[in-house]
Amino acid sequence: SITWNPASELTSLSDSAELLLEFMSEHLSSQFIATPTRKDNILDLFISNSAALVSHVLASDTGMSDHRIIEIFLSHDPCQPNISTPPAFQEQSFRSLDFAKADYDQINSLLSRG
Repeated sequence: SITWNPASELTSLSDSAELLLEFMSEHLSSQFIATPTRKDNILDLFISNSAALVSHVLASDTGMSDHRIIEIFLSHDPCQPNISTPPAFQEQSFRSLDFAKADYDQINSLLSRG
């Protein structure tokens, strides 16, 4: 299980929790549900790599269940006929970097020179 509280320390995670966090890290993604959705637990997740997409998250009680209803308000209206195009990133932009190809030995060597 993962404690989604940003102030909490992540320790002794299950393999599946570590895989999820690794996937999110690789894709620069965040989890946006910060309110418990059942008792004191966050059981519902909304993961996106675009923080600008999420404008508001609301969790409300319901008389039909012990789970809270989650409403996610997006800054983009999917019903609009306009087809959005992905932004063009410059070749040297942060999003274009491939950290898997970095020469970490060389980076460490350069940083250790002080």
